[in-house]
Amino acid sequence: MEELLERHDPLAEWRILKCAVELHPELAQRSLEAASGQEAPPADPAERARRHAEARKSADPPRLDPEEVEEMRTKLRSLARDLKAFPLECFGYADDPEERVVARKDAEVAAGALVWASEILVDELFRDVVTLYEDDGDSVAESDGVFMVLEELPPQFAHRYSALFAKRLTVAAVSMIARFTQPGDVRLSCVAEELLLRILLQDALVVADTHGLLSDEIRTAWEIFSTEVYEDTDHEWLYDPAMDGIDEDPRLAHMGIAPMEVKDWFSPFGDGGYVHPYAVGAAGGDYH
Repeated sequence: MEELLERHDPLAEWRILKCAVELHPELAQRSLEAASGQEAPPADPAERARRHAEARKSADPPRLDPEEVEEMRTKLRSLARDLKAFPLECFGYADDPEERVVARKDAEVAAGALVWASEILVDELFRDVVTLYEDDGDSVAESDGVFMVLEELPPQFAHRYSALFAKRLTVAAVSMIARFTQPGDVRLSCVAEELLLRILLQDALVVADTHGLLSDEIRTAWEIFSTEVYEDTDHEWLYDPAMDGIDEDPRLAHMGIAPMEVKDWFSPFGDGGYVHPYAVGAAGGDYH
């Protein structure tokens, strides 16, 4: 909605102060009456899910204005140069045609989408912090609020995602993105940054898809980028239900794997990793 307002000059100064959904009495009554009739949805959740899936497949995809698609492509390609730490070679492009995996235009869209998504990620983290402070719960697990980024983290640790944790994650995100926009060799510094980059890539995919730019070539560019940036995929274990309890496994240190407990997510990898003092908790304090 905010983007829609910004793109229309007569509404550019408008601000969204409240967003709500109200129940229409007549439509609600009609729905209640239909709940026991022939058009009532099946009681079996699996059958309801199957019908919804079929409806989505049969629905026509929204038509995008070709001019707007190309306008967005141009914007993202121009943003690619802001990702100074990662040349286009990190996305599969090469001057030599024999070494080239991804065309320059696709590599630039992939890189630019990450820059665009960076703003989304930070903005959503700020909203998550506000939600936690306005809610009575001490953590995501105890809150009835809607979270944009924190709900994308491994769900089994939701009771540890407090307002302080969210603030540290926000600072870590800003610090990581700042390094991405500066020239030099960039390595992810901690588990939190690995998780943040995972979410950033998901946001970039949504950006490209929403604007009609997602393609197999751009997906390939992100896969090459991920291989370039991630030294390993150990953090993915945190999302695997079969690996529940891996964060407390004492054998990780002996295997050369970074500690996976939430309290260790901001601990730098080795002596060369940089994590902002606020994120690492240099002044002490727990995440609750």
